[in-house]
Amino acid sequence: YEYTAESSSWVGLAWQTVITVNNGEVVQRSFKYTYIANELKENFGEELEWVENKEELNTHKNTGASAPLTLDEIYIKAEQDWLQKRKGFTTYFEAKNDGLISLCGFIPENCMDDCFTGISIKQIEILE
Repeated sequence: YEYTAESSSWVGLAWQTVITVNNGEVVQRSFKYTYIANELKENFGEELEWVENKEELNTHKNTGASAPLTLDEIYIKAEQDWLQKRKGFTTYFEAKNDGLISLCGFIPENCMDDCFTGISIKQIEILE
């Protein structure tokens, strides 16, 4: 299967990460910016799109890319971290991918910009 995680920033960026899982193991992670505001394009020096195969996973550091996790690992992280009750935080969980996780994480109260910790999964596909 593969799933597409997406995120964005108030500064004018949006991106997505596609994680491919085969036999319970992440075998590929691909990343691309899906939107860059015009005022950022000139000075944007980061790689705009890249692919990591199994042997290269996590070689792109300090990017907005989602971690190369299986859905099982995401559900464990959701239970053990993202859905933990925290004072001063609002927690979110949605299952809009045919009953599977689509949004899970938390935001500190009174935070205005880019404060979400968790994952937003746009789609999950079964691969033939």
